[in-house]
Amino acid sequence: MSNSQKVLTRDEADKLMGEHVIIPEGYTEIEYRAFLNRTDIVHLEIPASIKKIDAWAWANKSSQMARISVDPENMYYSSLEGVLFNKDGTELFSCPPKKEGDAYTIPTGVTKIGIGAFYGCKTLKQIILPEGISNIEDRAFCACYQLMHINIPDTIKYINSEVFLSCWDLKEITLPPDIKEIGGEAFRACRKTTDLTVIEKPEFDKCEKIVFIPDGSKGLVIRCYKDSVAHKYALENNLDFELISV
Repeated sequence: MSNSQKVLTRDEADKLMGEHVIIPEGYTEIEYRAFLNRTDIVHLEIPASIKKIDAWAWANKSSQMARISVDPENMYYSSLEGVLFNKDGTELFSCPPKKEGDAYTIPTGVTKIGIGAFYGCKTLKQIILPEGISNIEDRAFCACYQLMHINIPDTIKYINSEVFLSCWDLKEITLPPDIKEIGGEAFRACRKTTDLTVIEKPEFDKCEKIVFIPDGSKGLVIRCYKDSVAHKYALENNLDFELISV
């Protein structure tokens, strides 16, 4: 490690106590699980010197974090309404688990939702995604237990693994027509999902089959085109389905 790099480790992060934690200037990186199991932090301030933040630096289902602030002089990250983004606002990096309100609208201009970006946001019931987003990374909405409504824009091309894992209250999901790939177990443990609409095109050939079965879901109906991947899967597994008219 060069002299210009200073990593905030878990041991050092544990020394930063209280509801309002200000990371001292000089640190350049926040390591994996630096704030693991911290339930005291409500407001976290990130200094100008930080260049890299691990996606799981503060992932914690019991977190009380409600706001993330970034020094305006930081060249790599920014914040808006308490949510962490990259500097130019094209990637949503982290929404604090206890962000105020039960609905959140992702700003226009965001094209990517990062790994675990909404992990453990248990109070959110609705998340609105703008047109222009093309990629949703692994576990982006994992453990959003009360999430009931989310739109998936037509611009989405990739949904990675376990994106909606344990979204217990999510009832309806409509996949857009230009989606190219869905990762494994994307909808696992979506217990209340009863309506999965799959509008697929021929190039939709990289969908791991387990994605179609939300564990524990009762009364699931798959809406799909005849002879599509989803249709064949429903037939093979004796699942209820409704064919979409072309």
